Amino acid sequence: MTDLSDLAARETEIAEKTKVITHLTQTLSHTRSCLEIARTALQSIADEGKKGGVSESHARCCEIASEALGRI
Repeated sequence: MTDLSDLAARETEIAEKTKVITHLTQTLSHTRSCLEIARTALQSIADEGKKGGVSESHARCCEIASEALGRI
């Protein structure tokens, strides 16, 4: 009986680990999507600063966006 109990416990453990791996994989996929959206937004803001004709404070925001791009 112990062998069957051990087998059942092991099967339950594998099922739980599979659920965790599935959840982490989905989370990673969503994180990648979010980072891509952020990267696109930062690139757009950084590009605004390259066009010129923006206020000093807006130019600084564009610089910050450009710096942030290097971190993601």
